[in-house]
Amino acid sequence: MTNGSSQGLFVVVAIVIFGIFVLISYLLFKDNLKPSLSRIFNDSLEQSADYLTGVANQEYLNFSTTNGNGINGLTSSAYNEDGSIKKNLKTLALPNTIRGRDLQTIDFTNSGTKFQGVEKIVGNSNLNRVTSTANMRSNTILELDFSKTKVTNLGVQDFLRDNTSIKKLTLGEHFTSFGYAPFQNSVLEELTLTNKTPITDLSNGFFI
Repeated sequence: MTNGSSQGLFVVVAIVIFGIFVLISYLLFKDNLKPSLSRIFNDSLEQSADYLTGVANQEYLNFSTTNGNGINGLTSSAYNEDGSIKKNLKTLALPNTIRGRDLQTIDFTNSGTKFQGVEKIVGNSNLNRVTSTANMRSNTILELDFSKTKVTNLGVQDFLRDNTSIKKLTLGEHFTSFGYAPFQNSVLEELTLTNKTPITDLSNGFFI
């Protein structure tokens, strides 16, 4: 037998032995493997669906009615076992509905660290209210895109006060009012206005 034939036979034998090992392992541990394999398969399906639809799966959103029907962060299922956020949620595109209701509010005030890992939030067409980020403890959000929303104002005051992460903010065509000192001590670098109605307190928007 030539060296080439010997090496080929060795490879075939190795593959057969490995196959037998995998089969025995599956038969011995299939009950333990099923939940893990099922979780991996489900995660892959959900992430694929998110990519196809362009919006986040509702099960990842923490429903809240404290400041209207909406969300105040993400659920624990939005994170991997090592604590990192699922890749498809780094840009969080909000669906129009949640639990059969219009998703109208992002409650940053009561979010704590529930948005940790999110880098960009894209508001939906039903969104009409956002609360102040002054008490939010998530520090990874770099951009808020409210260009397609019905948000008309940034609350009474202090929308981005002392915020150390959000650098870009886009406001939609319905926007009319900043409120008092919305960007005080923040790191905001870029503000884009697409409003079709007059802003009543434009000077307040640049009070720092």
